[in-house]
Amino acid sequence: MGQVEFYEKMIGLWSSKSREASERADLAAFEFAEGELANYREMLKRHLQTKKCGIAMRILDIFKNPATGNVSHSKLWANVACAAGTFKFVMLPDPSAEIWAVYLGIVGGYAVARSFVSVKRQEVENESRETVGE
Repeated sequence: MGQVEFYEKMIGLWSSKSREASERADLAAFEFAEGELANYREMLKRHLQTKKCGIAMRILDIFKNPATGNVSHSKLWANVACAAGTFKFVMLPDPSAEIWAVYLGIVGGYAVARSFVSVKRQEVENESRETVGE
């Protein structure tokens, strides 16, 4: 089973779960199923766009905000800085262990920090949605 078939299968599954929850008047299950349905539809849409546009689409994604599709200045300049640092590191004739440690610490630390901020931002968004729903 390919990715498109998987997404279509999951869309069908969550559509039926949404319908069942609607028939049972289970609002929480309905909202959850609708959220999953929207997620899988968006994943399918992005997958088809990526296949249509090829590798250029995936390369441009590292500079875009996934929610808006616009160029994100923070992503743009962070990736430019990482690319410049990587170029400089690769051009060193024989980097010492300390240089390796500093380079990997900066690049790895940036990735960890970015993921941490993303998780925290998602938690805040989820909490704000829960308080609005109450």
